[in-house]
Order: sequence, then structure tokens, then C-alpha cells
Amino acid sequence: MLKASSINKLLNKLVNEPAYSPIISKNVNATNTKIKRTVYHMKSIALIDSTSGNILAYSIKKTGATTVNDNEPELSLPLMCLLVRDKYMEDSHSKKNEENDIVVYTYDLDEEWNVCCALIPGSDILVCYISRANVTANTASVNFPVGLLCLKLKVNIKNNFKSLYGYKM
Repeated sequence: MLKASSINKLLNKLVNEPAYSPIISKNVNATNTKIKRTVYHMKSIALIDSTSGNILAYSIKKTGATTVNDNEPELSLPLMCLLVRDKYMEDSHSKKNEENDIVVYTYDLDEEWNVCCALIPGSDILVCYISRANVTANTASVNFPVGLLCLKLKVNIKNNFKSLYGYKM
């Protein structure tokens, strides 16, 4: 049985955990040397029932803003999840994987969102990581590289969702 409070705590922790670029840039001048690493933040994480497309649980990164923007994922998360589930079902039927393989699929939704998703091995639960694809000049965040988002998803499924391996709805 899934414990809602445990899953919500885990999703909140994961969505608020920054990812650091593996590339380090040095800024060297006459007085000092600064090492700079880019920090990336996800927008949201969702657990989806792969058979029905229903959202089982989700977490959205809190930005501290008091107004709701129409482009924020909480307004379109159910639609995103249905689209991702449908695309995932089409793509996953074309491939046969080993039972414990974690195969990550990536999708661009509306040219504004990057979504990486993978099925928890042996289960009916699809884990989706969502980040902004295009960042305009007036936003403070940086594009989350799709490859890094996929790597983070794969590592987190192995490390944090192990107890859900084989879970059937």
C-alpha cells in the first residue's frame, strides 16, 4: 500500500533538491580565482498510473511567488500527464526491455516544457520529471539540460523508488 505522506515528503525533497552541472567554469583574474557551477532546478515531479494516466502524486517547486501564472505546471499538470502517458505507451510498446531496466523517455510539450519519464521496474507507476525548456530573459532560472534531467531521474528511481519496484495498481 502506498503511504501518501511518505511519497509526498519524498517528492517534495526531490523537486527542491538542486542539480549541479558537472562542468565547472573558472573565472581567473589578477586578485582571485572563482569556481562557478551552474545550479538547475526542476519545476515538478509526478507519479502517474501508466494504465489509466491518473496522477497518483505530484510535487511542484515553490518559487515564493504569490500570484499564479497561467504557464505554471500546476494549471496544466493533468493534461501534461495524460499526454506523457499516451506518448509513453506508444513508445514503450515499440521496445522490449529487461524487467529491471530503467528506460528514460524524453518529450517536449508545447515547446515550453521538457519531460523525462520512466516506468519504475516491474510496476505500473510512471515517474515524470518536468522542467522548463525555454527560459525567457525575465526569468531567473536556467534551462535544465535534458541529459542531466534524465540522469537525475534514473539515479533517483534506483535510489529512492526501490521499494516501489514491482508495485501493481
